Amino acid sequence: PHHECEIAQTCGATGHETFARFWMHSRHLLVDGEKMSKSKGNMHTVRDILEGRVTGRKVDPAVLRYELIKSHYRSNANFVPQGLEDSARAVQRLREAEIEAFHAYLASAPNSRDNHEEIASTSTTLKEFVEAISNDLNISAALGVVFSWIKSNKIHGPEPFFLLQQFNQVLQVLDGSFQKGSALHQPTEVSRNNMTSHIATSKKEITHICSQIDDARLAKNFKEADRLRQQLLDAGYKVKSTARGTVARKNLA
Repeated sequence: PHHECEIAQTCGATGHETFARFWMHSRHLLVDGEKMSKSKGNMHTVRDILEGRVTGRKVDPAVLRYELIKSHYRSNANFVPQGLEDSARAVQRLREAEIEAFHAYLASAPNSRDNHEEIASTSTTLKEFVEAISNDLNISAALGVVFSWIKSNKIHGPEPFFLLQQFNQVLQVLDGSFQKGSALHQPTEVSRNNMTSHIATSKKEITHICSQIDDARLAKNFKEADRLRQQLLDAGYKVKSTARGTVARKNLA
């Protein structure tokens, strides 16, 4: 009677007559291919993972969420550190796309920003995403739709920003600065200022700062190079010098 017990406890705590319209049970969560258990010493709590006690470095909550939802609920999920790193890269791609889409949204004509119903009814990408989710929660296919769309580099005008907010109603891994609740949040001065007050808000800006670091080092202006590098570090980026120049990536996990 485990499920009935959970329902009873939740209804008793919330005062609601019902807990959920659908109760879905996922398969087991494994750790390195083995069932998680205290006796085996591979029992991890969410707090342990987020605070870095499992992988040795802190993990963004969105990364852990992505890691746990990217497997189909009918399949066992296998938790490994490499999986978190892969999920961190995926979340970073989504957040970079959100920033680029936000820029495109602001650059679009004001009278074209509110065509949400038209976008929802005509977007092939959104239709494919919904069809995948509606097909027994085929999250793998849904994510494939999203990343294929991002790879197509069609981020211009107000449509991409709207679409990303719709995807995020399922994924819930975007930054959150540009949205409110489950509905599309119109950008306010607060979110505009939030975006412009943080450095490196797009791939182009990241690349530009990295280029400035390389130029400063070439000119032997190491003080300026260190200042720019620290600016990226303070913003949560990992900065690395390579044979091709300086590169930076958001530190999510």
